[in-house]
Amino acid sequence: MSTKFLRVVCMDLNGICPIIHTDANRKTMDEVNEFISAGMEKYPNGVWVVMPMELSIN
Repeated sequence: MSTKFLRVVCMDLNGICPIIHTDANRKTMDEVNEFISAGMEKYPNGVWVVMPMELSIN
């Protein structure tokens, strides 16, 4: 059995080391779009990364 989801990470790369502002999982690209749109004002210098993930359970 496997579960697919999208991992969304927002980080700030302006300092010496990256600062993770948010790290969340979403099921659809629509949910990702809503999540990033809501966070754009909160983290204006943030770099947003979306990673497709698959979790396999045996």
